[in-house]
Amino acid sequence: MNSLQTTVSSFLLAIMGASGCAVAESPESLGESEAALTTGGPHLLWQNTTTGELSAWVLNGTNVVDKQPLDASGILLVDSLRCRATNSCFNLSWKAVQTRDNTILWNNPATGQYQEWQFDYNGNVTRPKRPLSWTCTNASGCEAAWKPIGRTSTPGTGDCGDLGCFSQDGLLWHNSTTGEVSRWDLDSSGTPATSGTNVSGKTALSWKCGPTDGCSQAWKPILTADFDNDGNSDVLWHNAATGAVSAWMVKGATVVGTRELSWKCDTASGCAQQWKVVGAADVNRDGRLDLTWHNPTTGQVSTWLLSDATVTGASELSRKCDAECSRSWKPLGYVSFPQLPPR
Repeated sequence: MNSLQTTVSSFLLAIMGASGCAVAESPESLGESEAALTTGGPHLLWQNTTTGELSAWVLNGTNVVDKQPLDASGILLVDSLRCRATNSCFNLSWKAVQTRDNTILWNNPATGQYQEWQFDYNGNVTRPKRPLSWTCTNASGCEAAWKPIGRTSTPGTGDCGDLGCFSQDGLLWHNSTTGEVSRWDLDSSGTPATSGTNVSGKTALSWKCGPTDGCSQAWKPILTADFDNDGNSDVLWHNAATGAVSAWMVKGATVVGTRELSWKCDTASGCAQQWKVVGAADVNRDGRLDLTWHNPTTGQVSTWLLSDATVTGASELSRKCDAECSRSWKPLGYVSFPQLPPR
């Protein structure tokens, strides 16, 4: 019997057991798992592409101490929130776009809709928001031309008053034909279910990456994240031929420069074929974002530890998801669980 087929704690379900995921070491005590959850994160979220189940590897640094399943809250039907083939969701309709904090952004390519789930400290999906007011459909030509990169945040401007400045959320897109990189600006007003779902307009970034100068043939956008802690989401790109991994540093809609990482992942060495970026998060909790990769053949999940543009070393997680595991489970990115309520 695979070691993951045993129950890992009294309150967590071992839902990744049948997948064949390899384990480097057994989960630690419930106390360590709960302590890791109360730190907020980051924790690594996975989806089973057959069942639609979602499960997070609970991390204490690079040690995977438990698994936390995402389920439905008591007031909502499980099958209405689990993304699986049986309710015409995963494989048939909805695809995960990006994770951030305690949310998951989904896309339905058939309808062009984008919708966000929000979950609580127990992994219960408590607030599936309304779909964004704009769609990107195949019929309109949008889906063929534009690809989502990830969600963005931009600091508020102007007179912020006593409550401070609230960031402006958005969804960033790339058009590889025209080179345009453009953001859907989301209106944060309204009720909890509607806040951030109304697209108030779009804003193009000052730089482009198109075919004219060979940029879109060589460089592919990977994700959005704030690499310099200025409140603006930057855009990370990868050039598989040269191995370069570089970020556009963004302020508002202006790209003010680039930050190329000191390590490379190229085709010649086999790195670009074997390793795929999972997400960016502060894994070693030093106040700086790190970059995590997954090798689906060996199962390794390894993080480039960053100090600005310098990769200071690599740190591998204690658990693996190898070729057998990877046939069913795919990493979606990092999440954080909200703090547990006072006892």
